[in-house]
Amino acid sequence: MIARQLESDIRNGDLLPGTKLPPQRGLADYLDVNVSTVSRAFGICSRKGLLGGTVGSGAFVAYDALAKNNAAIRICGAQRRLTAVGVAHSSSRRTGEERELMKSYVVDAFAEKVFEENPAGVCVLERGLPEELMLKIAMENNLSETAFAVREGDAYRLRWFAPSGEVDLCGHATLATAYVLANFVDAASDGFAFETLSGRLTAIRKGDLYEMDFPAYAPTSAPVTDAMAEAIGFRPTEAWIARDLVCVLEDEQDVRAAKPDPAKVIALDGLLLHLTAQGREYDCVTRSFAPKVGVQEDPVCGSGHCHVVPLWSQKLKKKELVARQASSRGGTLYCRDCGERIKLAGKAALYSIAEIFPGE
Repeated sequence: MIARQLESDIRNGDLLPGTKLPPQRGLADYLDVNVSTVSRAFGICSRKGLLGGTVGSGAFVAYDALAKNNAAIRICGAQRRLTAVGVAHSSSRRTGEERELMKSYVVDAFAEKVFEENPAGVCVLERGLPEELMLKIAMENNLSETAFAVREGDAYRLRWFAPSGEVDLCGHATLATAYVLANFVDAASDGFAFETLSGRLTAIRKGDLYEMDFPAYAPTSAPVTDAMAEAIGFRPTEAWIARDLVCVLEDEQDVRAAKPDPAKVIALDGLLLHLTAQGREYDCVTRSFAPKVGVQEDPVCGSGHCHVVPLWSQKLKKKELVARQASSRGGTLYCRDCGERIKLAGKAALYSIAEIFPGE
């Protein structure tokens, strides 16, 4: 009923292109219906090309809503920024049947607004995809990670792929997935569970923050080597190893100024390299480098903070930390050391919604 009325108002010109709609929760309260009902209506109209996407607390009527051909890709950011290319539906040359479309999102995780922090691709699927296809999509996206989520009972099966292959834990892509689920798939829920290669993870929406529950790594002390100093450009004061290598530098400015040599970083132990130091404005400042998985520098690394938070929690004698990722895009993480688990929280911003063609 809501979807039909909304479509009618748009097609009849009662709602003009660019018109901003009220937030889903506010509209649900006004109409005295469940938020999920409004969310489904917005989803139906979005798939028909009538809504451009969610911006801030609401949605807006697509600028090409009345055009003959709907766009396949809609870039959402500021209220009046919408790019349209291509045709929304294509036909198979071999069978004449419509090819299957897949909804794909790009979300800037740990971000106050778009073009900040760490972008991740997110695909919420009705059924699983072959690993080869997920890897191809991740390579095509060329983001540090793309997440694939499939509903399984009371949780989602969640997998993360970098352009070079599958990874066992990714914080920012998990936050991005929680954002997509909360805003586009299941707006009535404030909590989500994920079954992953790292066990069951959870994410809870708390206002505009998304708090994730992750396993903590327990790095062990490692000798500082000349190879580390040559790869980093600064000699660490300490080194720690778990899945990743953590190198503690003497000063925050050393972390910010470092220009690691990717070829020499690849030769070091650990999957990723994290450079960290005690901060002035923040409890700790960190940068993360992952040339072994095809990412020169990770803009914001959630799994990296599962390494550094236990370390700084012990050094600073405090359980709650505000951590800063000092990449060029930057990012702030609100962290809590819970022993064997780490709570990581941050904000997120939607960059794009697209429909992709996974193949014949």
